[in-house]
Amino acid sequence: RLAPFADLARDELAPLPARGLSNRHVRLGDRGWIVRIPCGRLHGMNARTTIDYQATSFLRLAPSGSVPSLRAVLWPASDLPRGGLVVREVRGPLAHPVDDLPAIAQSLAAIHALPPPPGATWSPLIALVDPIRHLHSVARGFWRAVPPPALPAATVAAIAEELRWADTMAAAAGRQPRCLVVTDPHHENFVMAASGRAVLVDVEQVYYGLPAVDVAAATLPRALGWHGDFARVPEGGAVLAFERAWLARLPAVIAAAVRPWLRPARRLLWLAQFGDAVTKCLASDDRPGSGIAAMDAGTRERMAAGVRAYAAPDVVARLRAQWLGPGALPDP
Repeated sequence: RLAPFADLARDELAPLPARGLSNRHVRLGDRGWIVRIPCGRLHGMNARTTIDYQATSFLRLAPSGSVPSLRAVLWPASDLPRGGLVVREVRGPLAHPVDDLPAIAQSLAAIHALPPPPGATWSPLIALVDPIRHLHSVARGFWRAVPPPALPAATVAAIAEELRWADTMAAAAGRQPRCLVVTDPHHENFVMAASGRAVLVDVEQVYYGLPAVDVAAATLPRALGWHGDFARVPEGGAVLAFERAWLARLPAVIAAAVRPWLRPARRLLWLAQFGDAVTKCLASDDRPGSGIAAMDAGTRERMAAGVRAYAAPDVVARLRAQWLGPGALPDP
């Protein structure tokens, strides 16, 4: 369907190894482009609106230089029911969780510094009116679905304390700055290009929200896929240096507006991500189309084992020490 690639032979179309549950990728010969094919739909959208949402995300992020360029849109049709996007292939290693944080800070700051669309025409991208209260509602929803026997008693008590804090904080939350955010800037979603730039290749859940949530997501250890090794996650000084590097690259007015939200957003996002993982892996998430439900039994059990290890009281206490007690992270 694309004239520039019409001469490609079928055996030049090379499916790439799966790197996640959201998309599949096919390399278009040696031209430097890949087709990105969604495995599902976004936010209950149909296939066409999902492709439109993703294409708009790439286009609005493009001026940052932090994402692959978009070459063409393949609208859903009988030969490609979910459609696809032709994007530049970025070759290189995945970003290191600690060593490449300065490059990730630079790429995220370039995204968060992008101006809003003319006339605040957010559509078709989602624009949250109150990002903190939205995240609080999401976290509350996850933990309502978790039966207490799924976790150790000490962890249940810790989560109850966190939820009480979240209720109070969200109720008092004032107006928050909004910009384009990418939702999951985990280091494994960045490829280190030959230029040294950290390129975000997972452009999936883009919306207008609070950039402090992205900053937290870039350095928080995640329960899904937890490996049990704190040496492989940034802590303390590495987190603080990352936040300061990110703030230094923002326009001063944005940096000043978002700085007070860095600590509350980190704490609240941890609560939401942890609840999401427990709901999916320990409380069962068998909804049709669920990425977890689609996994084979062995993979599901490995993920559940990781979440159980993450939920151990000593791990939870170490993570909460980031915002509680004498060792809490200072403001950047």
